[in-house]
Amino acid sequence: MLHTMRAAFVVAGLGALHAQSLPNLFPFPNASGLLETYNAGGGSIDLNNPFFQSLGTNGRSCGSCHRPGQGWSISADEVRFRFEVTQGLDPIFRTNDGSNCDHNIDTSTVGGRRKAYSLLINRGLIRIAIQTPAGSEFDVVGVANPYGCGDPATLSMYRRPLPSTNLRFLSTLMWDGRESSTQTGTQKIAFPTNPADLLFDLAHQSVDATNGHAQASTPPTPQQQQAIVNFEMALTTAQAYDYRAGPLNANGATGGPVMIATRTVPAFFIGINDPLGGNPEGTLFTPVIFDLFDGWAKPLFADPGSARAQILRGQTLFNSKPIQITGVAGLNDDLNLASIAGTCGTCHDSPNAGNHSVSAPQHRCQRPR
Repeated sequence: MLHTMRAAFVVAGLGALHAQSLPNLFPFPNASGLLETYNAGGGSIDLNNPFFQSLGTNGRSCGSCHRPGQGWSISADEVRFRFEVTQGLDPIFRTNDGSNCDHNIDTSTVGGRRKAYSLLINRGLIRIAIQTPAGSEFDVVGVANPYGCGDPATLSMYRRPLPSTNLRFLSTLMWDGRESSTQTGTQKIAFPTNPADLLFDLAHQSVDATNGHAQASTPPTPQQQQAIVNFEMALTTAQAYDYRAGPLNANGATGGPVMIATRTVPAFFIGINDPLGGNPEGTLFTPVIFDLFDGWAKPLFADPGSARAQILRGQTLFNSKPIQITGVAGLNDDLNLASIAGTCGTCHDSPNAGNHSVSAPQHRCQRPR
């Protein structure tokens, strides 16, 4: 029990008890139930891995923004908790990218830090400053940034850290795919070269993240890079228990991280269910993406009011509800079709994972909220 409590405190960001490991399938509560992470390498999750070590100069580690209890990302609620506990001095609160902007701010007081880090505290957003690339097909003539970052040579992008788990399903690395691009010295993820391309890109990303987010003076060693990549690739995370429906792998269902790791991961390959004919094995696309809860279609769960029947209906809607797809760059324009009849699986096509199975940038422009 003490070991479990220590692990919980460390992962929550309190760290004072210095736990060495997190038990495999340790249950983290959330609003719906319990989240679990399965370590395919066997045994506990090693909290001494370089992933959790400060390899830079500002106190951060990969674990500062990739928290086991938050699905290996962060949430605004958890970041807000860290701010209150540490008065905004936790390593995640650094001005190189944690603040709304990196100039004309005051972090000398708690109030100043609360204002400077408001996007991170309230929305869980990190600021990524990207230089306008040489030879770009656009010019920045003006910047309207409410946080004061108005430099047209450096564009500030605000995004939440991507989960560092379930990585075997990636067809691009990073939100914009830049860590799977020759422009950054990385490799496009493709069927003939996968998973070697993914492993190379993850190692490269570990260097970029350490140099940038952790402000390292020297990059991680090849051994540290490999240890981080091996650690990340072994992790599979999913909701395992629902407060109303109970265990998500009970009575014929196959939810939870163990089933993903043992059933879904081994079957995955790049292009596995591409709707545009990109499956290298020639298998035709099917919109039936998820079958995790088919077992709950039995008469035992026929009551439409039961929680399990509701989950099953959600799976059915994902697999079958018709959607008219419009205005998606990389899809409608590439096919020269104003409207495409599809389903959720048209874009989220990988079976029982829901990611896009090929490297294809697709964006739907929405007004910021």
